[in-house]
Amino acid sequence: MKILNNTIKYIGLCYLALGLYSCDDGLDLIPPGQVSELIYWQQEKDANLAVNGIYAELDGQAMVKELDAVTDIGFRAPSGPGSFHDVCMGTFDPVNAAIGSQWDRYYRGVQRANNVLANIGRIEQGDEDLLARYEAEARFLRAFFYTQLSSLWGDVPLILDPLEITDHIGRTAKSEVVDFVIAELDQIIQGNQLPISYSQEVGRATLGAAIALKARIAYRNERYTVARDAAKAVMDLGIYELYPDYEALFQYAGQNSSEIIFDRQYAVGGDTYNAFSYAAASIGGGSVVEPVHNLFLKYGYKGPMNPDDPFENIDPRWNYTTYYTGQPIGTSTFNSLPDSPTADRVRSSEFSTVNGYNLKLMVVILIRGLSI
Repeated sequence: MKILNNTIKYIGLCYLALGLYSCDDGLDLIPPGQVSELIYWQQEKDANLAVNGIYAELDGQAMVKELDAVTDIGFRAPSGPGSFHDVCMGTFDPVNAAIGSQWDRYYRGVQRANNVLANIGRIEQGDEDLLARYEAEARFLRAFFYTQLSSLWGDVPLILDPLEITDHIGRTAKSEVVDFVIAELDQIIQGNQLPISYSQEVGRATLGAAIALKARIAYRNERYTVARDAAKAVMDLGIYELYPDYEALFQYAGQNSSEIIFDRQYAVGGDTYNAFSYAAASIGGGSVVEPVHNLFLKYGYKGPMNPDDPFENIDPRWNYTTYYTGQPIGTSTFNSLPDSPTADRVRSSEFSTVNGYNLKLMVVILIRGLSI
C-alpha cells in the first residue's frame, strides 16, 4: 500500500508539472519591478519616458567648457591620463577616455532615439498630436547628436534603426551625414509638430530650436546660403531677442530668457549643475579650465586703450567672463601675480591658475545651449 501511495503521488506530480508547462499562458513571465518590452509601448506615458531618456544624453558642462579649453582661447588643466588636457597638448591617442566617453554618449542618444522611432507607432491609445510631437522631439535630438558627431569626428556611422548586438555599421561620409541632418530638420520644420514654446515643459525641443540647429550645421559645413536663410527664419519667428544684461544672462535671472533657444535643464535634486570645480582656487575651485590671453586679445575697447592698464575701457563682457588680477572675487581680490599671497598665485598649486586667468562665466549659472 505504501508503494502504491508513493506511485500515485509521483504520477500526480508528473501531471502537475506537465500542466504547468503546457499552461504557461497563465504564468507571470515578467519579473516584478522590471520594465519589459512585452508590456512597454502601450501607453502615452511610455513614449514620454523614453523621449525623456534621450534628453539625458545632451551635452553637459564638460563639453560646453572643456571644448573651449582645447582651442586657442583656453587651457585644460592636467588631471591624469585620458582627459581633454591630452587633446589640449596634442598628445591624445585612440583610447583617450574623455573623447571615447563623448562618442559613447552621443551614440547612446542615437540608440535611444532610434528605439523611440521604431516603437512609438505601437501605442494604440493616446493623444495623436502629442505622440507626433514626441516623435519629432526624438528626430530632433538624433539630428543634434549627428550634428555634434559629424562636427567633431567627420565621417561617422549613420545609424537610423535599432541595432542587434552582432551588427556592424561602417562610417558614412560626413557630407552624407550633413545632408541627412538638414533633410531631417526640414521635415520636422515643415511637419509643424514642434511648438513655438512651452508653458510648463520648458527645455524640450521647439520649432525655433530645429531651425536654429539647421542654421548651425549648415554654417559649420560652409553651406552659407542655407545657414543665412535658416538664421533669418529664426529671427522672423519674433520670439527671441538679446537679453539686456549680459552678466545676468549667465546667472539664475537669465535662465530660460528670451535669448535662449534650446538648453539643457538642471534641477535641484535631479540633474544638477555644478561648475565650481572650474573656478579659481581662492573660492574653492580647481582651475580645471582657464581662459588664456588670446581670448583677451579678441575683445575690443569701448574707449581709448590705456597702455598702463589694458583692462581699462575693455568690452565689459570680458569682465563678466574672466577673473584677472585686481578684480573682486568673493570677499577678496583676485591676484595671480607670482608674489601673490593668495591661493590664486600662478602655479602655486595644482589647483591654481597656470596662465594667470580664471573662469568666471558659467561658474554660478545654467549652461546656455543653442543660441544665435
